[in-house]
Parts: sequence; C-alpha cells; structure tokens
Amino acid sequence: MESIRNKYVIIIGTLDTKGAEIFYLRTQLQTSGLLTKIIDVGISSAPACRADISREEVALKATADMSSILKQDDGKLKAMDAMARGALLLLEEKINSAETAGVVALGGGVGTWIGMQVMHALPFGFPKMMISTLPFDIRPYIGSKDIMIVPSVTDILGLNPILRKVLQNAAGAMAGMVSLDKLPQSSKRVIGITALGVTTPLVNGCKEILEAQGFEVAAFHGVGVGGKIFEDWVQTGIFSGVLDLTPHDINNFLFDGISPPYPGRLESAARKNIPQVVAPGGLDFISKGPID
Repeated sequence: MESIRNKYVIIIGTLDTKGAEIFYLRTQLQTSGLLTKIIDVGISSAPACRADISREEVALKATADMSSILKQDDGKLKAMDAMARGALLLLEEKINSAETAGVVALGGGVGTWIGMQVMHALPFGFPKMMISTLPFDIRPYIGSKDIMIVPSVTDILGLNPILRKVLQNAAGAMAGMVSLDKLPQSSKRVIGITALGVTTPLVNGCKEILEAQGFEVAAFHGVGVGGKIFEDWVQTGIFSGVLDLTPHDINNFLFDGISPPYPGRLESAARKNIPQVVAPGGLDFISKGPID
C-alpha cells in the first residue's frame, strides 16, 4: 500500500451553507486515518466554521475582489468562477509539492459547479470525488476525467441518518483510493477504438487481431459524450493508432441527436501524427434518447 503519511485529503466546500456537513466528512476522513485540509469556496454569508484555507485566500489567489464582483448583475456567477480558479491554483500547488493525496468536494448547486470545475482540471488517476445533490446534469463536467460521483441522496441541509451514512461511505472510498499502490506501466502499445452495439462484432474482431499482435485496446462508447472523450484521450498521446469504427456521434450532433456538438471530431489523430482508420459504423441512424 502506498504511504500517505504527511499527505492531506483536501475538502472543498462552501462553509457558509454546508459547514456542519463538511466538518462531519472531515471527521470521517480522519477516523479513516487521513489528514485533512478544508478549502472554503463560499460566496455569500459568513462561514459557519473556520477553514484551513479561507475564502479570502482563495479569492486572493484568483486576484478577485469579491465584494466588487458580488455587486454586479451577474456577480454570483463571476464569484463562483473566481472561487473555482483560486481553489484550483491552490490545489495544483499542493499536488505539485506532493502534499496532497486526494480531493473531495461537497455541495449543492454552487458547491457542485465549483467542485466539478476544479476536479475536471486535475490529472487522470489522482483521487477525486464529488458528493453532490446532483442539481443539474453533470456529465459534461466530468468529460474525460475519472471523477467519482457520490449522490448525497438527501439535500445537504443538515445532518441526518441518511446523509451521515453517505458521508461515511464516501470517506471510506477516498481512504481506499489514496492508499492504493501505483499500477505498473504496461510496455504494450495501445489502440483506441470507438464502439456501439451495432458495431460490436466488428470491434471484437479487430480487438482479437490486435491483441494477437501484442497491442492493448481501449474502446470508447460512440454515443453521448463518448466521441468527445475519445478525442480528448487521443490528444494525450496514449494511443499508437486509432480505429474510429463508430463515428455515430457525428450523426447526432448534425441531426439533433443526444450527442452535444464540439469542434475537432476526427482531427486529433492527424494532429498527433498517428495512423487512423475511420469506418461508417452507426451512421445509418440517430440516437434521440427515451421517448417522452
């Protein structure tokens, strides 16, 4: 197990509205043997309790004058953005100095938006968790990152038996993640593939051939946000080649399907100068989601 001695789990939340719940989460993390630090990203009333890193420090890091921002017509949104930027800068410093083992954010609307903005910018593989009331569709904010989502089940509006158990389980999951050993690096080259039910036979056939040649295969779902996630991973340089067998998401964002539009589809492999094969899998229909 990896040593986490002298490393902290960072808790991000709004202490003006979620103070009791954040402190209960901290207690549960400490019970699991973890050191903790709380970053306050609240933007409204005075914090209910003291943070290790205050909202004033967060705003200063973002070079934001919160009192002036909040007087503007769209002040709340700008304040949320400033808090997200400041918290991310502070967190990146602590990650780079090896002080931090993981991060967990807790929130409703404001806390979830800020927490997801911060964690979306953190490295893949770094333990990160969002405990949320799920006030909006957060899938676009997850993107290509491995953010663990824990539904709070109840509103985060005071402790109760349901929320206590959710927070205890979340703390236990974080304790497990931060103590894991690093995986050994594989020497095999990786091929990225897009897949869907209608192209599964083709994908499986290609996968069998490639694995027999000593490659590993990473398949991405070709609907919803899957195409965007696939392109993001191509841009990381992890793949030696691309089999884009299911560009079904292109149909969807051209003809009002369930995939959101985004720039750069089919272009990342060329930018990385790696071999790319594209097939018209899934281009003969559109995914519209459930029938109302």
